[in-house]
Amino acid sequence: MFWQQLLHAVTGLKFWTRSEKGDFIEPFSERNLYPELEKSPEGHVSKEEMRALFEETMRQVDGFFAHKDDKWLFADNAIYEKLKNFDIVEMQIRHIQYHVGHCNAILRERDLPAVGWEENYG
Repeated sequence: MFWQQLLHAVTGLKFWTRSEKGDFIEPFSERNLYPELEKSPEGHVSKEEMRALFEETMRQVDGFFAHKDDKWLFADNAIYEKLKNFDIVEMQIRHIQYHVGHCNAILRERDLPAVGWEENYG
């Protein structure tokens, strides 16, 4: 499902860009959506709910990068010390790219236009 791919990618961002360890509660966990893609979802999420989750997650991602420097980039990650912050950043870039491609394939299979490339340099 298209929205489950989006939920999976956003949930990954939300998990990996936390600033401290602790329990992680998956978004919409009460609906059995399975953002780890291990099963078909039993519930659903609306476009508005996905948009709100995305906006919330982007605020978290902005905080993850705020006021950071090269020293931080190569420091141990706060939630998983076996990885450096750089590893988390690289991992999320690859992960998001994969799921954008997957979602574009879903759109194309339905004769819908794929998502265009957006350049944002500033």
